[in-house]
Amino acid sequence: MMIRLPESKIKQSILNPESEVRYAAVEYFSKSFSNDKSTMPVVIDAVEKYGWEHSYSLIGRASDLPQTDETIHWVLNELSRDINKADMDQVNYLYNLGRVLAGADPGLLLQHKAEIMESCGLLADFKKNIMTRIDMLSWDGDVCWNALEDFCKINKTKQYINEVNIGYAFQIIEALSRDGEKYRDRIVSLLAEEIKDFENNPMRWMEPLVVALSGEMRLESAIPLIIEKLKIDSDFLAEQCTFALSRIGTDSVIEAVSKVFSDADSHFRSYASDVFRRIHSDLLVKRALEFLAKEEDYGIRTMLGMALLNNFAYDGLEAVRKLIISGTYDPFITDLQEDLIIACTIMEERITEYDEWKEAVGQRQAEAEGRKENFFKKLTRSAQDEETDHQTFENTMQNNHEVHTIFRDASKIGRNEPCPCGSGKKYKKCCLGKK
Repeated sequence: MMIRLPESKIKQSILNPESEVRYAAVEYFSKSFSNDKSTMPVVIDAVEKYGWEHSYSLIGRASDLPQTDETIHWVLNELSRDINKADMDQVNYLYNLGRVLAGADPGLLLQHKAEIMESCGLLADFKKNIMTRIDMLSWDGDVCWNALEDFCKINKTKQYINEVNIGYAFQIIEALSRDGEKYRDRIVSLLAEEIKDFENNPMRWMEPLVVALSGEMRLESAIPLIIEKLKIDSDFLAEQCTFALSRIGTDSVIEAVSKVFSDADSHFRSYASDVFRRIHSDLLVKRALEFLAKEEDYGIRTMLGMALLNNFAYDGLEAVRKLIISGTYDPFITDLQEDLIIACTIMEERITEYDEWKEAVGQRQAEAEGRKENFFKKLTRSAQDEETDHQTFENTMQNNHEVHTIFRDASKIGRNEPCPCGSGKKYKKCCLGKK
């Protein structure tokens, strides 16, 4: 008996008539750092089938997918569209196309450098970032490593992400990973360091960035060291550990995390559950079911339930159904009822409550859509009152890098994601407890 739905079936659901089903199918590939280059062409088919005017959410979810020369060409053509700036769906569509382009392999982008620079629909910040990444193609490993060390030294007194140009640091990491093998021993040595004093210490930033580098390189030998770092109560470091372990994404990661999961504190289990949510494997399903049966923390139960649904695991459907019926999960992390109905739809499986719960989910989605439309209408009226020209509009977009997620239903905000109130804090440390 199959434990999980085959990926070919999941990919077909990117063309499903229901938008939320399409989103979940795309996120299966994008949130797991998939290398599957055949996914983006299906996303393009969906955009063309259901219309670009309301496809900004789908394109936003596809921004982490690997691209090809053909898909880059398509994105550049779409960026030339003449949009209605009063329609926020269309505005966000162009913005998210820019995100797709900005995240593509710089070697591919180099082939389209002239078109990128001439694109009227691509924001100046995206162009600048793309050109930086293209320029870094000429950097050898030593240049990259020196740049990384300089970044950490310059910012050694800075404590917070918003005080440093962390995007530039990640660009260095990307460039360094291409020539990283000869620095393997140095990377492992740095990961093994136990940092006790961060005062004026470049390791404040080097520590999480080397974790990110090991993930970018998919360095399996670093797994035990990354897990030790994940035990440290530091959100930025923990995020990099989560992404690194998820990028490596092998059963070795699952086994290593599982060995310490049950006895670890809630900080570790929370972030480790996010690793489980991103990795797809039969072993992951088995371990998630085992941990869920013993877990008492509602938040972590929710994350484990999400991991089972994100794997489209057959046994996971009943396990999550029981969570919903018993109410032993945290609805502020996600709407598990909606997630379960989406998974059942994609898997063509039916639980007893399917029709009833699908209707309830549909009502909540309609209410959320209404709130979004009202918000965008207010935003549009405000923009019209100010009589914004194209340059003002572009500046506004550049100063609001998260405009594509400017509205989200609260039930879909992950506890480790930025709080939608705009505070800059994580949702779990800001508005999560204020509902």
